[in-house]
Amino acid sequence: MRTFALLTGGAGIVTGDIHDRQPVILPADCLGIWLEGTADEALKVLADLPEPELAYYPVTKAVGSVRNQGRKLVEPISLSP
Repeated sequence: MRTFALLTGGAGIVTGDIHDRQPVILPADCLGIWLEGTADEALKVLADLPEPELAYYPVTKAVGSVRNQGRKLVEPISLSP
């Protein structure tokens, strides 16, 4: 069975003005500890994570509906009149 989990944390420098949380992005060298380590080791990984390098841009409002699908939802749009 294939599964996944999306882990979120508090808002960061980039996301703070648009949302109250952001995805936690684990570096590849931390995956082993995260998946096979102890709870204390996982908490230390979280505590030591640097601020991720993220950027955001405007997208169509259609992204707000789960009925809409496709790549166009994440393409940048212009906010100019």
